[in-house]
Amino acid sequence: MTTQTWRRMGGMLLLAAMALPLGCENYSPMRRQWGDNAMQAGDVAGAQVEYTRATELDPSDWKNQMAMGQVYAVQKRWIDSELAFEKAYSLRPNGDETPDILDGIAEAIFQQERIGDLQLMLAKATHDYGTTRDYLRQGSYLAKAKLVDEAWLAYRKAAQFAADDDISPYMAMADFAESLSDKDVAADSLRRALGIRPKDPKIASRLRHYGIVPGPSAELPRLKVATDMP
Repeated sequence: MTTQTWRRMGGMLLLAAMALPLGCENYSPMRRQWGDNAMQAGDVAGAQVEYTRATELDPSDWKNQMAMGQVYAVQKRWIDSELAFEKAYSLRPNGDETPDILDGIAEAIFQQERIGDLQLMLAKATHDYGTTRDYLRQGSYLAKAKLVDEAWLAYRKAAQFAADDDISPYMAMADFAESLSDKDVAADSLRRALGIRPKDPKIASRLRHYGIVPGPSAELPRLKVATDMP
């Protein structure tokens, strides 16, 4: 074999070795990153092309399915968004990103005005995970669906299961009460938040709006059981 032939073979082997990292499995994250770049640049159509290609290369990657759900949501293609998020959920049912995936599913179902299905989905999430975030998600969407009593119960459960330093359920309750023009419940919710974070300026500012001077005498204890106020 001539020296020239050896050189040709060596060059072909080098090209093959260089191409290995760009195989289907490794190429998918690159295309997803291009999609992320397009989204950041406001090129939603371009992002969809890249995310679609990434998903075709590796449909078993939950990140690809989640990205498709997000881009479809921006396009208000809610059925497609729901299906993509459902696929992501099936691939990632127990991860740090799972609550974000569940948020995507809930929003897609809500936008389709399938309130019965939404209630079932939200209830399943609270049953399966039972975190404060799950109950807050439930309360938020039930409130949007104008299911007032059910929303209050979800918010109270969120408060019941919240960590000792978590004010998010009380702030959500205050927001909901204000949307219903219920000043007393809004003020009480803020006072409970104040009991957790007595030096929080945002809580103090909102309490002053109700004529309440922030301080130890204004603080209320955390809710202990879901049957407490309102």
